[in-house]
Amino acid sequence: MPEAAIAALRREIWHQLELTLEYIAAKYKLVPKKRQREQEHQNSGQILGYSVSYGDLDFLHAEIFSFYAKIQEQNLDEAEARQLEAIMRSSRSIMNATKNFYDLLQEIEDIGNDDNPFMIKAYNGFKERLADLKTLVEKTAKNHEDPALAEVLEQFFARVEDADKAFISACSKAVAQGRIREQEVTRLLMANRFFTQSNRMLVFSMQGIDKAYKQALASHSGKA
Repeated sequence: MPEAAIAALRREIWHQLELTLEYIAAKYKLVPKKRQREQEHQNSGQILGYSVSYGDLDFLHAEIFSFYAKIQEQNLDEAEARQLEAIMRSSRSIMNATKNFYDLLQEIEDIGNDDNPFMIKAYNGFKERLADLKTLVEKTAKNHEDPALAEVLEQFFARVEDADKAFISACSKAVAQGRIREQEVTRLLMANRFFTQSNRMLVFSMQGIDKAYKQALASHSGKA
């Protein structure tokens, strides 16, 4: 039945999101110290712990698309087609955000290696914001059928926007006070722009999956 297949796909997107944040957390060194030590041991030939690669995520996304294509071949009604498209938009947003975080990593690491205290503070701020996102994903993925999820995501999105505005304001004050040079503020603002966009995409993806789930509930109630 299309309904069961769409529900399975929706669950797989939540799994994709969990693996994505595990990957990003590892790349940005947000993993627990125990996991870091396990990954370091891997370099000596020992197979300890588990690490998600970009290739794993790319392969998973391809499998998800293949499953999506098979569902499309079924006899979908209009409501099911809308749910399916919303779910796949979420999957694409997750993959786009992953690429952005991957491309941005070296720039953020360079910011953290700077001697300027403001640059170091900015670097730590990026990691704190990412850690908050990881915590959100871990909680929502385990409770993705929570009726209050939409409100939780809306509140977190507001935090993403507030963090963006606070960062821009802090940069403006720092350059006005001569604590950072104009070239440095340009780097910071560009990094923050892509970082914030990636955060937004991941929140949008969760909102899209949640909306599709609620549409499925409403559609099922209408058929009952």
